[in-house]
Amino acid sequence: SAALAAGDIERGRRIVRSAPEDTTSPYARLLRGADDLSARHFRDAARELAAVRGGGAQEFAAAILGMWAKAGQGQADVIDDDLRPLLTVRPFGSLLNAQQAMAYDLAGRNAEALQAYASAAEGGLWLPQAIVRHADLLARTGAGEQAGAVLSDSANAGNPEIVAAAAHLAAGQSPAAAALTPARAAAIGLYGVS
Repeated sequence: SAALAAGDIERGRRIVRSAPEDTTSPYARLLRGADDLSARHFRDAARELAAVRGGGAQEFAAAILGMWAKAGQGQADVIDDDLRPLLTVRPFGSLLNAQQAMAYDLAGRNAEALQAYASAAEGGLWLPQAIVRHADLLARTGAGEQAGAVLSDSANAGNPEIVAAAAHLAAGQSPAAAALTPARAAAIGLYGVS
């Protein structure tokens, strides 16, 4: 826990890998769960993350990562069950709407994904990767003009990621730089990176 708190992720990983499997450390379980998610070991990730017991921040992160582990297993029906109670957590509701949108997108539930992206935008979320994912889904569903409008909103002017996405869209390419995966969606939602 001290290595992770100090920001030394690699040292923390080494310590966690040598820790007993039955550890109760929420940080160890979060780290193992995140590593399993990244390695596409979704069942193992879900098991680790469901066992996280600690402070609110650890349990909140575990809930988000756990939702993505379930989505990776094709359990799209749990998206609402897992996220609905979290949507009321302020100020995180809009961020969770974006998580919900990406989960629906990954599950192929486009209409629900577009509604969740709209809810995130209405709630004031400004997260470049979520904006790009929204535009990407619009483009994939034949709404290229709407995708362009999302990317060209004045609030997005000058953001290099959104400017690059708009250039890709104008060239007839996908606005998103990489395919959406559970691990990438979790990184976007928790860290704002992909």
